[in-house]
Amino acid sequence: MVTKYQKFGDGYKAEAVKLYRESNQTIAETARNLGLKESTLANWVKKDKDNEAVAVGEAPLTPAERTRIRELEADVRRVRLSQGCDISWCFGHAVRPRPGMLAGS
Repeated sequence: MVTKYQKFGDGYKAEAVKLYRESNQTIAETARNLGLKESTLANWVKKDKDNEAVAVGEAPLTPAERTRIRELEADVRRVRLSQGCDISWCFGHAVRPRPGMLAGS
């Protein structure tokens, strides 16, 4: 059986990444709304992040620095989840407890 892959132009990829970044949606939600696989959009977002312009006079991030940043971002997500924060909502916002989270306080 032959599997055909859909090809997307650079402009479409850039618009999809922009839509994700400007929304309060997760990658999965944005991908679903665009009719894409989550992993496809995640790859585009990662590639775009890795290719972001470097400020004048600064050296680009090393692979080790990129890895460390991803680890720290994952730590932040874990902490926010442990505090009862809805990840799709809380990035860029104050942490909002889920219903019942403060009942035992």
